Amino acid sequence: MVKFRLNRLLLLNIAAIFLCGSFGYASESPNRQNSIKFKFGFSERFRIETWDNSTSLNNSAGSGTSYTRNRTSFSSLCLYKSAIEANLKITNEFRNYFVPENRTFDLDELFIDQLNLKIKVDSGMQASLTIGRQNLMFGEGFIIMDGGPLDGSRSGHFDAIRIDLEVARKKSLSCFYTNQQTEDRFLPVINDKDLSLNEQPEQMIGAYSDNDIGKSNIQLYLIHKNSKNTSTRPTIKVNIAGSRIQYPLDSGILLTGETAVQFGERNGNDIAAIGGYGYASWQMQRWLNRPYVLTLGILYLSGDDPNTSKYGGWDPLYGRYPKWSESYIYTLSRESGVAYWTNIFSIYARTQFEISQGAKLLFDYYRLTAPKAGIVGNSFPGGRGKNRGDLLTARLTYKLTKTFSGHIVWEYFDPGSYYFPGASHANWMRIEFMANL
Repeated sequence: MVKFRLNRLLLLNIAAIFLCGSFGYASESPNRQNSIKFKFGFSERFRIETWDNSTSLNNSAGSGTSYTRNRTSFSSLCLYKSAIEANLKITNEFRNYFVPENRTFDLDELFIDQLNLKIKVDSGMQASLTIGRQNLMFGEGFIIMDGGPLDGSRSGHFDAIRIDLEVARKKSLSCFYTNQQTEDRFLPVINDKDLSLNEQPEQMIGAYSDNDIGKSNIQLYLIHKNSKNTSTRPTIKVNIAGSRIQYPLDSGILLTGETAVQFGERNGNDIAAIGGYGYASWQMQRWLNRPYVLTLGILYLSGDDPNTSKYGGWDPLYGRYPKWSESYIYTLSRESGVAYWTNIFSIYARTQFEISQGAKLLFDYYRLTAPKAGIVGNSFPGGRGKNRGDLLTARLTYKLTKTFSGHIVWEYFDPGSYYFPGASHANWMRIEFMANL
């Protein structure tokens, strides 16, 4: 079944892509042919994922899962005189389950991953306007990265309007508006499965500035998100004001920190939340004469106290993706929602080795705690303490050629007193192969 609920703006984008391509191939004028470029792309991502108790932390629940994950994308780009750019990307991702054995094969949806028109202007001050389905990421994705967290890493697009201005040398300002629905409602979907993208309809508007000042990089942002109530989620009107700073020291240490405050209303109650992280990274050449990086950091995302009228839980906004862990996002799913990072305090360490050209080995350790203990009577997390547990991750990344790359990831979580007595440890593993043409 195909949905044809298209808004006028995105219909114009489709027309622009085909019109641009038609001009590029129909014209016999050398000057016109040189001014229009048409490019096609293809990518294939193959994953094998397997895990035991990441969701339930219960060995007796029989919750083991193992499957392949296959994502195929076709893309096209039409560029006119470096001033007008039209992008189209079509994607399908399906899974083939080994465990549980009763999961039948399903080809899943064929959907439009990207469809946007970008117009660039250079009249003393460079500016660009991007309209349509596009990816958005600012900083390192703490606030904005994935527009549809419920579909996993299948896609992270936003239906958005974005304006970028270069206000001065190495100083830019981005303004944006997004409209995210619970399902894909603006563009056609082939083999439609009514796949959920978000728990509730949401709109966001914001401004993000990025400035190099001396050796420092300073980013400032102000964002408002409005979420409509559903049967499982309340009405939320949240404002976020924050900053991100990077500063390199002469000793080869890079300092990075980001902090944001949230205020507004949640189901009629005031919001007062805070979140942020900070870390120091040392770049060294001490391990078999190969680059070596050591990172020490801290993470804080406030939790809610149900005994007060104000809501103090951190809202990850569109930072709901595996930023700190591939597996722990599933443990969070029964607590607050998949990848819903909130009520977390952690001290962590990372080591990164370049074992050969194109191959890196990374080890992470997180000591996870909760600023607020779990609610008594809830079956999950079910504990009365604040110790979430210990999380270990290991990742090998490799790049064989410009076309082929991949990684191997293993994670281990040992739950603490935040979870019910007798909670089981969890293992999670992935092997990935990626081809980009």
